[in-house]
Amino acid sequence: AEVEKCARVLPQQTNYSKAEFVIVTNSALLHAMQSQVEPLPAEMRFVAFDQPFNFSAKCNAGAKTATGSRFIFLNDDVETDQSDWVENVIEPLENPDVGAVAPKLLYDTGRIQHAGLVTGVRDFPGTAFHQQAADTTVHANFAQSMRNVSALSGACLAMRRDDFRKLGGFDEQNTPISHSDVDLCFKIREAGKRCVYTPFVTMKHAGHASIRAAPAAPFQPRDKSAIYLLKRWGKYITHDPFFTDNMRDWLFGDSPTPIRMFARNQDPPFKSRWDLLFVSHDLSLSGAPLYLLHLAEWCWQNEFFVTIIAPGDGPLRQKITSAKIPLIIDPLVATGHESFGLGWSWGFCRHQHLQPYGTGSTKGYQNPRRCNAWNRTQVTAERRDDNRVHFLMLGTVERRKGQDVLLEAIRRMDPKLAREALFEVVGSGLDQGFINAFRESARSLSNLRWREGVEHDESLQLLANADILVCASRDESLPLTLLEAMSLGKTIISTTVGGIPEYLTDGVDALLIPPEDAAALAAALERVVRNRAEARKLGTNARAGYEARHTQERFGRDFATLIMPLVSSAIPGD
Repeated sequence: AEVEKCARVLPQQTNYSKAEFVIVTNSALLHAMQSQVEPLPAEMRFVAFDQPFNFSAKCNAGAKTATGSRFIFLNDDVETDQSDWVENVIEPLENPDVGAVAPKLLYDTGRIQHAGLVTGVRDFPGTAFHQQAADTTVHANFAQSMRNVSALSGACLAMRRDDFRKLGGFDEQNTPISHSDVDLCFKIREAGKRCVYTPFVTMKHAGHASIRAAPAAPFQPRDKSAIYLLKRWGKYITHDPFFTDNMRDWLFGDSPTPIRMFARNQDPPFKSRWDLLFVSHDLSLSGAPLYLLHLAEWCWQNEFFVTIIAPGDGPLRQKITSAKIPLIIDPLVATGHESFGLGWSWGFCRHQHLQPYGTGSTKGYQNPRRCNAWNRTQVTAERRDDNRVHFLMLGTVERRKGQDVLLEAIRRMDPKLAREALFEVVGSGLDQGFINAFRESARSLSNLRWREGVEHDESLQLLANADILVCASRDESLPLTLLEAMSLGKTIISTTVGGIPEYLTDGVDALLIPPEDAAALAAALERVVRNRAEARKLGTNARAGYEARHTQERFGRDFATLIMPLVSSAIPGD
């Protein structure tokens, strides 16, 4: 019905004498319209399109038939009562710096549907002034001002014929329906031209009439267009150059909770086997987020497209962006808000062209470099004149980590052996009562020094300079510092908590002791001071164990083997 109305009404909606109208639709509807629209206006042509619904392909088919030097791509559910709408839409194209133009679009309610798109928002592109009154004067009359914008709606989009063809038209493969207009606008911007919103044309747009009328396809693959935007246009889709962050958050009312995103444009776009979304509880430099970063780096080197999302900012952001991995900081991740599920589930976790390398097999994965945190060639020990054995305890200062147990163990040591040792505790925490008690108790030990938390790179250097890593935790899973110590060939003294006994063997590649046993810890400290050759042997064995079981490559392969059956068995299009 919308297409038929378009065919009857369009020629009457403009006084522009040189307009031609190319209507692209399926053959059945085409014949029905031709029989109803008689006589057929000379300026009207029909193009048959009998393939599954593909907005980009339909626009491209119409463009091949059109003869004009200016194109206006127009949805069949757009209408206006302005007789000069064509002139006003194409007028800005007289400026050679302008690549595309789109007008103000309204809902049937008379409120704004489109007044230029905004990027860097939840769900990626959105509309500034969305649902505001058509004549709103909010923010210095922006909605009533012709201005540059990051992208435009394709419901009514004007371009030069030459520019459209030079840019390759709409992308039929990567943006067949959704975000086809955004992708084209980004190509325009990359070519050095501007996207311009004009308020001097107002049109009504019902929205998605063509999609609703399209026959259902037997198999509809998951819409991956948003993922494609992130792969190809990461910088453009996560940052709007025409709004400051605060201004954008205020003007985009659909999702007012602030969000920040970091990504980069890539040409050609990242080619992936699978698309994965990694969720981290924070962006601190603690073990779990660092594990996640190392896994993401491995995935990127093995054609897994990974995006990391976290509820808040933190020091790990710099490492993630330096690794060129897309990052989203969205507070709604931690609240269970429906916007998280709706906004970030578009196409992640499975690729519509998935081609696994065989169930349970990791054949075909590359052998990437080790990450910095686990590569001893990246960090070398500094020379020192002190002949004492250097012990390092690295981690959050809290009761769970057992710094108080270490203090008690040092006091229990043979004084002569204690003088041959230097202990360094590095870390900060939130339990101020425990920290104050630890600080007060540590003052009496001349061979112990305490430093507040340091950056991760500096902690690696401290670990490289140390002889022994001590883990006196009462509760633990598997501290990242243990793997880092193993990668650097350091001697390890640790409690037998969490998964640690699964990775280390007492007397082979570490000395393991019961938790909260200061006497056993003191005995282990004395043992490595007394027998330094044995200590070095433990470190050598720890390094060998790391090489055999814990490299980033092994970590990545195990992860791929774990998720491959899940992805391979998923029902296409669900």
